[in-house]
Amino acid sequence: MFLQGIASQVITFAMDANYVTSLGASTIFALVSNGTRAMRWILLFFCVAQGYLLNAKQMSIHVDERRDYEVLDLFFKMGILEEEYGYVLEGVKPISTRQFYPLDIFPMKDLRFSENEFKKTLLVREAIKVWNKLCSKQDRFVLKAIPVIENELDACGFEVQFIHLPKLREVIRENINLFRYVLGPAVEVDELVNKLAYSNERFAKVLQDDLTLTGIVLGFGSHNSIVGGRLETIDRMSISKDSAPFLPKSGLLQGENSQWMYGTYYLEYAGGTDSFFRYASGLTYPSFGFNTMQGEILALQSKIEYLPEALEEQPRFIFAAFKGGDSNHSLFHALQKAQARTKSLLKTHHRLDKVLEMIGGKKPHITCDKSSVQRSVWSFVEDPAAKWSCILKGVAQRFKDPQDQQIFKRALTEHLLSPIPPPMMGASREML
Repeated sequence: MFLQGIASQVITFAMDANYVTSLGASTIFALVSNGTRAMRWILLFFCVAQGYLLNAKQMSIHVDERRDYEVLDLFFKMGILEEEYGYVLEGVKPISTRQFYPLDIFPMKDLRFSENEFKKTLLVREAIKVWNKLCSKQDRFVLKAIPVIENELDACGFEVQFIHLPKLREVIRENINLFRYVLGPAVEVDELVNKLAYSNERFAKVLQDDLTLTGIVLGFGSHNSIVGGRLETIDRMSISKDSAPFLPKSGLLQGENSQWMYGTYYLEYAGGTDSFFRYASGLTYPSFGFNTMQGEILALQSKIEYLPEALEEQPRFIFAAFKGGDSNHSLFHALQKAQARTKSLLKTHHRLDKVLEMIGGKKPHITCDKSSVQRSVWSFVEDPAAKWSCILKGVAQRFKDPQDQQIFKRALTEHLLSPIPPPMMGASREML
């Protein structure tokens, strides 16, 4: 009981940064040398805690860096509300990944939606620069941005990943044999973690586009990822059946003994040859224990386990869960606890302070004005005229016909509406 009491006090002191930093190396050495075995283990933990706290880098945002504060504040607000960044910060989700549109190729069917997505892309591009300046010297979190099109850095889209390194290392280690089965038997945990976090390769390419591995590193659990990955793989091998001349998906399940192969079944209705599909996508066969694909699909769908309603509230965590493997109860519980803490974080007056403390391990030193952000995203862009020049050059280059390029450029510089710019993918008259 005495040792338990001492242990409790030492652990409490070890979590106090001021107490830790006040102990000298000689004091710690003497305590470890003279203590019992139990006390040595306790003090070993003590030393590890000291090392972590001493090595954590304090982030600083100075009085003249208000812009940096605003950019990061808006970026993390967006990420927490829309991209599950709160779950990454809390350590229950290894990676959040999203692809942001190129600035010069926005779809214009819904102008309000497109405007919002455009602003998010602008914000992300600015946030990446601020992150590299302020947050890149710690080793727990990574913000990785890979251009979708190489050598088009001015206006191209980005694949952006927010990564919790310890959690990513944990889930890969727990499932290393699955990763080796897909990626090769020579794969090691740290090698794969570093490639996902620091290489210039895109997320899907590193994982060889395998849906099961993707689900695991996105935090869905191995069983859910295996079952959901199988269902999505089958769906990938199919042609869209929601528009003519293809049949609806439900039409395939009407006959008990119907046999078909995804990607080729529609040809008997539409005519033509199936050679492209046979060689391009391969055939899909029923899994072990099933005679037909239809039986397998229905059996897998019957295992769906509904998520707690709370996870469908903001900030959401949506995925497909399935019964039959490891219990999802502990996963649901961890996600709901992380969600509750994230909701509290969003209500915090200076939430960025807490976010930076979670990232860096120390309370940040911020001397700039920390009032809420009132400016528009465009006001954060350095040299907007140059940015627009890059965007419009990118648009012009997407016209393959030189004459169309000239018409487009004249339409930008002349006051008259004619000649009318030619139509193009991703740009409407409203955009031009």
